[in-house]
Amino acid sequence: MDSPCVQQYRSPRSASLGTACRNKRKTLINRLLPSAVCPQQSLPLYLFTAAILLLLLWGVLYTLFKDLVAPRGPLFHMLFLFILAYLAGQLTSLCRLPPLLGMLVTGIVLRNVGFFHMTGIFVDLVSTLRNTAMVVILIKAGLGLDAGALRRLSLIVVRLAFIPCLAEAATVCLVSHFLLGYSWLWGLLLGNTAMVVILIKAGLGLDAGALRRLSLIVVRLAFIPCLAEAATVCLVSHFLLGYSWLWGLLLGFILGAVSPAVVVPSLLTLKEKGYGEDKGISTLVVAASSIDDIAAISGFGIVLSVIFSQGKIVNDI
Repeated sequence: MDSPCVQQYRSPRSASLGTACRNKRKTLINRLLPSAVCPQQSLPLYLFTAAILLLLLWGVLYTLFKDLVAPRGPLFHMLFLFILAYLAGQLTSLCRLPPLLGMLVTGIVLRNVGFFHMTGIFVDLVSTLRNTAMVVILIKAGLGLDAGALRRLSLIVVRLAFIPCLAEAATVCLVSHFLLGYSWLWGLLLGNTAMVVILIKAGLGLDAGALRRLSLIVVRLAFIPCLAEAATVCLVSHFLLGYSWLWGLLLGFILGAVSPAVVVPSLLTLKEKGYGEDKGISTLVVAASSIDDIAAISGFGIVLSVIFSQGKIVNDI
């Protein structure tokens, strides 16, 4: 290292040469860094990479399945539907709406224009893909859980997940056996079906303190919108579409249910941005949507039983 005297009396020319050497050394190092080999992500590069990957995927599938992946084949239609639905979802998200809305509109349009039509084994494949999408959404919701809070509330989570489900399954089994005359196995099967619906929407990420604090708000938010939507749809379908009151009420309960595919991603987005964490907004919405679905499913089952009943309506209810 140079002494202070040498540094003080160094000529400007030698200083400029040293600066040039250091800049050249930095340029060489930057060329060898991974950030230079892998440039920063930009929208044109992202779209170009996605297009190349899709072409490669189509080429591999065409090599394996030939006519099924041809432009008129069912797998090509499915791949084209996936691409258009994804693009429509991204455009819808720019309008601050759930991407699922754009995907649903795309599927409805392509199905009604006759582009997307599946038969045979591909119907089961589409159903499997739908179930896989729901599993991915629920896994994504689980990845957003706080591990520390989950360990701290582990016993409460277990009680909140299993005790209501088992109690409802046992209650449905007893009621269906003694009032409807079902066998114990059929009653237990009916109760397990209700338990599966609740387990899918199990609030493993709920805050127990916020749930106790907002219990009355949860009940109001769960039942009032569901009943209001069912009544509104019933009135509109009766006076505008000519439906009977029971069929209108049945349609109202169908449309009044809350979809977790819309609620969970929106809550995850708000949770990542830190909105509503101190007020328990995510806990409120998840709990209310679960009870809302239970109310809608129960109302649908009751109205459906009344429509196709052959005995007393009280027994069906």
